[in-house]
Amino acid sequence: MSAITTHCYNNGNNGDMDSAVIYAMALRHLSPEGYVPGQFNPHNILLHTKLNELFGFEQGKPGSYLYQACDLLLQMVKDELAQRGVAEPVVGEAPPAR
Repeated sequence: MSAITTHCYNNGNNGDMDSAVIYAMALRHLSPEGYVPGQFNPHNILLHTKLNELFGFEQGKPGSYLYQACDLLLQMVKDELAQRGVAEPVVGEAPPAR
């Protein structure tokens, strides 16, 4: 899934950003751990940096982190699914690793 995300993001001048973000959200759901030194990181850092920029999240600002915009989108999808009865609402779920 990491390769597909990167392919969509890098495909052409503007890439296929909507597909790249959807895959990144799925990957974040399946592999929520953040960067661990010395281990493979399946997440496309350039994509997450761009997504944060598009959402107005500033790198280095207190409380900000690399996967902030993606995690926000993923939570919105989960909330909508719970609201529609597709999934159980998760109360007090710990945020993914930063």
